[in-house]
Amino acid sequence: MNYLLPFWNYRLSFSLTFITGALLLWQYPGAKGTAAHVTRWALALFLSVLVVYMNTATALNQPTVRITNLWHLRFMEFHQNVGLIYFAFMTIMPILGGSLMAAVRRGSRRVVTLRTAHQCAAYAAGISWLVSNIASEIGSRIPIT
Repeated sequence: MNYLLPFWNYRLSFSLTFITGALLLWQYPGAKGTAAHVTRWALALFLSVLVVYMNTATALNQPTVRITNLWHLRFMEFHQNVGLIYFAFMTIMPILGGSLMAAVRRGSRRVVTLRTAHQCAAYAAGISWLVSNIASEIGSRIPIT
């Protein structure tokens, strides 16, 4: 996907990140377990991976610069760590959602527990996404030296 690098810029990255946030917020209202619900999750995950990949590829294609500002490093490290937590939550979503749908079909007593776990993981994913992006915005505005 390196052929996309010449077209990648901050405005495109911001726009796709904004769309991802809208998709994540759109998950909360409405019917759950539908094709639209699953498609929004998949699209949000795809856009997140695309933005991370393209931003990383862009950063790695820049000349090497020694970063001496510890605050810049701390914010960017925090951004990466919370971003990994976001991806972990997004990865377990289909497992929790599939388990919940199977439990509902079978009439299991664990429906409430699975629904709560899925809901809490969804809120945690959304909060992680927001916190990670705020840290990235702050960290990228702090001078590197």
